[in-house]
Amino acid sequence: MKPTRIQRDIQSPHARTGNDGPGIGRVARVREMDPTRSRSSRRGSGRRRSGIGLLIPEDQRKAMLLWSVLLTVATTMVIGGFVWYWLRSRGGVADAPKPEIRPGTERVVSRFASPTEDEALALVRRGLAARDAETVEHCFRLGESKATEVIAFLEEIERKEGKPDRIEWLSSMDTDGMLLEGVLVAHSEDNTGSERIAFLVPDEKGAWRIDYEAFARVCRPPLADLTKTEAQSAVVRLFIARDSYFNGPFRDDTKWLCFGMATPEFVDPASGDRKVLRGYCLKDSPQARALEKLFAEDGRMCRVTLEIRKVDGAHESQFQIARVISGEWVVGDRPLDEKHL
Repeated sequence: MKPTRIQRDIQSPHARTGNDGPGIGRVARVREMDPTRSRSSRRGSGRRRSGIGLLIPEDQRKAMLLWSVLLTVATTMVIGGFVWYWLRSRGGVADAPKPEIRPGTERVVSRFASPTEDEALALVRRGLAARDAETVEHCFRLGESKATEVIAFLEEIERKEGKPDRIEWLSSMDTDGMLLEGVLVAHSEDNTGSERIAFLVPDEKGAWRIDYEAFARVCRPPLADLTKTEAQSAVVRLFIARDSYFNGPFRDDTKWLCFGMATPEFVDPASGDRKVLRGYCLKDSPQARALEKLFAEDGRMCRVTLEIRKVDGAHESQFQIARVISGEWVVGDRPLDEKHL
């Protein structure tokens, strides 16, 4: 899946580029022919002179050439076989699925059959078009949200972003013991360039629904409310990446880990720029261990659901990470950091 804009905003700017010219392989040196030599003097009786002065019989030279060709073909077939097997195991050939699964994770075993690609895409299209409570409740897993909130959100994103340009099946996205299927919903770069993931989750009867709060990246309270005095903590769905800004009550880098956090929904109302928050957790805490494991699996950036809280003396953009609720925007039955106590 291509990265969203917000992912590009908080990734390291030190990308390495190369200026080397293209390689053209080994070039054989052509020995210049002496024009003073006669044609007859260059003839041999079934023998040719090699570049180092050795005489090789014609039939032996042909045999050597034949073996070289056979060895090259055999080597190519062996390498090609390994490449084909690797691509197939990663879902990179046409007859294999193309899931985006975290490295090191396994498909969660479930008694429920996963939806097919056509079923998953049809469910997401029905959900995006839902404008009544009955259809919303049939298509969405609501969590703490109400059907009226879902309808208002769907109307708002269609008004701001228009209808999606691409709806693509991502297949299995299982994590944290949860059975998940993913569908990418993307809008044109000419508009907002936004991308969302519709996570499909089965209920207790095996009916698959879109997790609304993951799709809408719901934060409670909204991140903008954290600037208000009465709001001391929030449950947030964010992108998170490693950072190294230590200041205020988090100045001791031997004690704290620092992370940059952002979401497309949280912008500066004056400039329109996305705001980057910083989250801190104590080293070797359950929260630190949970996040370190996620980065070991996912690389430079992760989607997470966190509980963050204010700390006296901190800048308004600095928060302590109090809980790591999930290693995804879908929330399971048990907070992730409880597995790292």
